[in-house]
Amino acid sequence: CNRLGVEKIIGPFRSRASEILSTHSIKIPVINPVSRVVNVLGNPLLVAAAPSRVSEAKALGRRAAIDKGNNDSSITVLLLTESSVKMKLHSSFIGSYGSVGRDVTEVIIQEIIPESDFIDLSSRGPKNKLIRYVFLDNDVLMAAQLLTSFRARDANLTEFWTLGSVLKSSALDSYLLLRQPIVWAQTERADYIRLENIYNTIKRVSKMPPGRWEWLGYDMAWYASYMRSAIPMAFVGPRRLYVWSHNEADGYVNESALMFKFDKLGVRVLDDIPQKIRSEQDSLMINQ
Repeated sequence: CNRLGVEKIIGPFRSRASEILSTHSIKIPVINPVSRVVNVLGNPLLVAAAPSRVSEAKALGRRAAIDKGNNDSSITVLLLTESSVKMKLHSSFIGSYGSVGRDVTEVIIQEIIPESDFIDLSSRGPKNKLIRYVFLDNDVLMAAQLLTSFRARDANLTEFWTLGSVLKSSALDSYLLLRQPIVWAQTERADYIRLENIYNTIKRVSKMPPGRWEWLGYDMAWYASYMRSAIPMAFVGPRRLYVWSHNEADGYVNESALMFKFDKLGVRVLDDIPQKIRSEQDSLMINQ
């Protein structure tokens, strides 16, 4: 690769394969574009471009702390499941909550399993205070049970906080889902579909309407072109954002996530794309 003048390697897709390749790479960064769990410890040339699985939990934790500051009487209930504990999403949420200066003991932690009495859970909290229930699991059945139990509460004083992947399921009852405000984090932009020029370009090349993988491939090509050295820079892509966490002697992990809220005002973005990571090149691309 060095003899061929290769500047960067995109792939392999599997996390373990990219981890091994990066240990044999000499001065050439290895970018894993899709795996959300990549071990970058001790691999300074390894770049995990797909947002990590904890990025959404961290974004939710920061936002919960901000909302608590804006409404001090409100209550945050973090629902622990076997999966969220195993993936350390709960600890990521708590750590992020405390990182903005809030006392983490404000967060009420409640373990739940599919056999839990969700109606009893929802009826425990005070009826006259806003409660945000944070559910960091992709288990749609438990999400449905939780939403059903919310009928016992005032919809204006109940918020369902979760991961964007949960809301994509068609198995959730739309009435129960939209009955109360929803706050969620997701790792991909929601406004990419408005980039008509880019859509048409991908469609022309792929000979079909672009799906998620075509968009991410195009996104990765833009980023690879923008990345000028072995040190990745913050970047706004058409489908994803790239905001890096990094420790000395380790690789780079994308920890970007976008926050959204649905309520009576409709759907809105809670976190705008940071202007500080837009270059003139980025703005030109996004506004095409």
